[in-house]
Amino acid sequence: RPRMVTVTEFLDPALGALDEYEAVYLCDLPLPSPEWVPRLEAFARKGGSILLGLGPQAGQHLQDYNRVLHKAGRGLLPRS
Repeated sequence: RPRMVTVTEFLDPALGALDEYEAVYLCDLPLPSPEWVPRLEAFARKGGSILLGLGPQAGQHLQDYNRVLHKAGRGLLPRS
């Protein structure tokens, strides 16, 4: 069953636990935060799927997405 959480909830392991989910959808987040990358990386290592939907807010910060999530080829995302 889908559950929508805020970024604050996502960062709180008690409120935004990922273990019970098969996928995480990040929908047009305005700015990626290095704080939530370790949780996403751990989720992906356990076989979880991550879908990143870039919209107008995210599109203004593509360089930040590459810096935080691509990490020179060692991150979750390919370079856009």
